[in-house]
Amino acid sequence: MQRHFDPNLVDGIRRRARLDIKDVAEAIGLSRSVVSDWLRGKTTPTPEKLPALAHALGEPIDELFPRLDEACNPAPPDLRDLRCDAGIPMSAIPEIIETASSVPVRKAENGRKRLDPVYAERLAPRYGVSMDELRAAEDRTFGVAPAQDALPPVEMPTTLAGKISHLLDDLPAEDRPTDSDIAAAINSRAGADLLDADHVLALRKGTKTQEEILRQVPAEILYQGLADALKVTPLTFQSRDQLVSHVVEFVDFLAQQGDIVIQARGAEQHGISPRMLSKLNELLAEARKGAGSRGDGSK
Repeated sequence: MQRHFDPNLVDGIRRRARLDIKDVAEAIGLSRSVVSDWLRGKTTPTPEKLPALAHALGEPIDELFPRLDEACNPAPPDLRDLRCDAGIPMSAIPEIIETASSVPVRKAENGRKRLDPVYAERLAPRYGVSMDELRAAEDRTFGVAPAQDALPPVEMPTTLAGKISHLLDDLPAEDRPTDSDIAAAINSRAGADLLDADHVLALRKGTKTQEEILRQVPAEILYQGLADALKVTPLTFQSRDQLVSHVVEFVDFLAQQGDIVIQARGAEQHGISPRMLSKLNELLAEARKGAGSRGDGSK
């Protein structure tokens, strides 16, 4: 599954690192014009070039060029992915597997014929993977996926009661806070005893509505306390409309700050996927265009 290439994100990271296009091109072994065309979105680098480009920019390839499935979740590699992630062009395959042509690997990557064991043993170390990992990637190429890969993702409930129960179920039993623990976390944020275990139980079971609870504790305090107890971000407990509003405000604010790019480094620690980073940068670029249009019209 081909990795996602976002020229705006890549060029922004290059600028932040104060790297000249010529320096990046020399590190990859290509001409400046080729790399310039990539960064301008005129052409797209071949998958085999992405590892070298990520290395030249000092970024992890999985963050800079995520490989995602149709649901925008990280996708495991198939045979072609392994070769490309190793930066190995098809033209180098005959020397690696000691044959006159690359046909055996081409057929395997196209799902037509599995790799001969001898070829697999020669490819695995060059791809930087174990034999088990190579064969697992081959299975994916041939459409043989592990049973768990076919399971649909579990979506977060939309109600506050549902979210709390869902998050509690996801925690190991030994780390699961009690209703008293959750109440204590909320009260700690409030600096006062606003709720007790019975209030949390009622909120968690849905016998007391979120609106009723919010009459006793401000929303920001409630969300922060729940986040502390359940080890998530306070944004988890906001409605989708609230989240969309925050994103729009955030993007509009950044659009007014000049040439800012949301960087990949450390994003996963904050629950931001590579795909989301790319989308945010696309929204940021659109917001800048809109801001420019509004500015022109006001003159």
